[in-house]
Amino acid sequence: ALLGTGVLDLYASTAPGYWPVLVVHILFAVLGTGLYWPALVKSVSLLGSEGQQGRLFGFLEGIRGLTTTVIGLIGSAIVAKAVVASAGVVTLIRIYGLLCLVLAVCVYLVVRQGKDQLDKAERQAVTLRELLAAATNKYTWLIGGTVMMMYCFYTLMGYLMTRLGLIDRQVALLNSVFGRLRGGSAYVSTATDD
Repeated sequence: ALLGTGVLDLYASTAPGYWPVLVVHILFAVLGTGLYWPALVKSVSLLGSEGQQGRLFGFLEGIRGLTTTVIGLIGSAIVAKAVVASAGVVTLIRIYGLLCLVLAVCVYLVVRQGKDQLDKAERQAVTLRELLAAATNKYTWLIGGTVMMMYCFYTLMGYLMTRLGLIDRQVALLNSVFGRLRGGSAYVSTATDD
């Protein structure tokens, strides 16, 4: 999945046109959500016992959030330093593509999980009774409400970035930093000085 994403990033950096870029984004979805994410979740779940799963996934999410923010802020700086913003974005896409290729090689060389361990891992199926029990659990609603409020903040930041960039003529770099903190892709304002 990382190898494919890296190759697709490098292809997308050539600006091949609307339809090829649309196909590239569909392939990104297949590679990221269909191949990479399930393999990542399975690999992390095999690192510890059932009692350690919360800690392992918490560690995964913490590190993932931190690295995404740091890499995004570095990307914002690259775009801000470019003479032309589009050149900075193309450079950034190429850097991300090369990073994916390097990480694919690292994963291939470093991550080794025995086939026997994967075969022994039990498949998990959820019954309707378990779903109903989860729906009546007060903590399910507490967690759901927390996630909902996080998405409300996420959406608010999207509207705030648009207002700062288009209406208040905020600088593109600050808007990009807000985008990184929001967790979205680096945002470059289209606002121009009058």
